[in-house]
Amino acid sequence: MIGLDADSRIAGMIAVAAPFSGSSYAKYMLPPSLRPFAASNEHITELNENTEANGTIASIFARFDPHIPEGSVSPGSKNMGAQAPCRPVGRGR
Repeated sequence: MIGLDADSRIAGMIAVAAPFSGSSYAKYMLPPSLRPFAASNEHITELNENTEANGTIASIFARFDPHIPEGSVSPGSKNMGAQAPCRPVGRGR
């Protein structure tokens, strides 16, 4: 939405469990494709510095995400965190 939408075709974005501030665990992930989500990544840093589009973002996230301990709050966005506790399922319980 920033820089790649010269025609202003994108009105907004719904983000689900997006690591807006990166994840402190990204550097430990085995798949190299997840390492760019590190908080120190230049693209993550650049997006955090440019808050121009944040007002058009709706961020939906769980109260706790084991992969994104920093959370998915995006300053200036409509942040909708699930308040109800979720029953753990799968291998992580």
